[in-house]
Amino acid sequence: MTADDNLWNEALEWTTVRALLADKPDPTATALDAGCAAGAVGEWLLSRGCDVVGIDISPALVVAARQRCKTNISDPAQFLVADPEERLPVEDATFGRA
Repeated sequence: MTADDNLWNEALEWTTVRALLADKPDPTATALDAGCAAGAVGEWLLSRGCDVVGIDISPALVVAARQRCKTNISDPAQFLVADPEERLPVEDATFGRA
């Protein structure tokens, strides 16, 4: 059993994520995965066509998310160490529409 397989993720988090994003997102969408942990949701969002910015307060989990999604600077995903209670290290309007 992995952290991705626990009851919280399978019964609550994944059910909610899949319901909210049942249709393929706008191909220009950038999704914020706050509290990205090891990148399971980010990986799923990438597979659905989103660009992803994942943040987590744990450097070790950010490394795990990067490895899981095999990201580098040119990939459509960024995983950053950040505290969601502070200003995010991304440009303004990254997640909104102008």
